[in-house]
Amino acid sequence: MKTDTRTDIPAASGMPPLGKRGQMYIFAAIMLITLSFVLIQTASTVEEPRETFRDVRENFAYEIPKVVNSGVYAGDNVSYRLERFIDLFDDFVRTRNQDFQILYLYASPDTSGLGAGTRITVRNRLALPAGISYGTTVFSLDPSNEQIINTDEDVTVSVGNNSYTFSFLENDHDFKALFRSERVR
Repeated sequence: MKTDTRTDIPAASGMPPLGKRGQMYIFAAIMLITLSFVLIQTASTVEEPRETFRDVRENFAYEIPKVVNSGVYAGDNVSYRLERFIDLFDDFVRTRNQDFQILYLYASPDTSGLGAGTRITVRNRLALPAGISYGTTVFSLDPSNEQIINTDEDVTVSVGNNSYTFSFLENDHDFKALFRSERVR
């Protein structure tokens, strides 16, 4: 068998032998291809659901006071503004492949003059019913339903096996929420 004296590599039939320079070009090409695969793989990683949920929650927490404050300042129906904002926010979140669900409680001063306590709008946009209780009153709130209550007591919301108790500022505007999110495939 003939060998190339410059590289000690067996000569292929009909092909000229590779020199040191040719070997270096092949090695460089292999390294560039490997590097490009690593970079492409890193650039196409999917954001972790926990990070996405945290980002959505933080974004919502940042925006919601602005919605409430602008409604109060303008003298508008704040509950309507909240519902409209949450619809838009829900559309935004779906672009990030998340199923955004929320149950919120919006408290405002009771303006009826009856002294019945703080007026709290409870809106269930979760995919499952929620139990609501305050004082001796207990009721279930089905998905896509709203209930207005008047109380100065803490409100407890039960969803599945979890219960959450909320306190509200007296004679002031206040907003509390439960989030639930699932990754949409």
